[in-house]
Amino acid sequence: MEPVRISADFMTVAGCKAHLSQVIRDLGERRRRQVVVTHQGKPAAVIISAEDFDRIQERERFLTAVARGMADLTAGRVVPHDQVVAEFERRWQDDRQG
Repeated sequence: MEPVRISADFMTVAGCKAHLSQVIRDLGERRRRQVVVTHQGKPAAVIISAEDFDRIQERERFLTAVARGMADLTAGRVVPHDQVVAEFERRWQDDRQG
């Protein structure tokens, strides 16, 4: 996501309410990246496209999984590759036989 531009990306709550349909269209058509909605002069919310939201969520899930994996590695909760392969092959053979 690109950096926020104060002149283009900030709107008051009143301005956002008055132009919400256009803001949503602009986000969907990529004419805007995000809108920072201000309330009493302070940033209060950010509106982004559904695509950007999905991308952020996916990145968050990935980073959480990496952090869990690193914690497992540090704590010694790992299984050697050859053991995983042997277990996979055993289960695959069991499935084929029964």
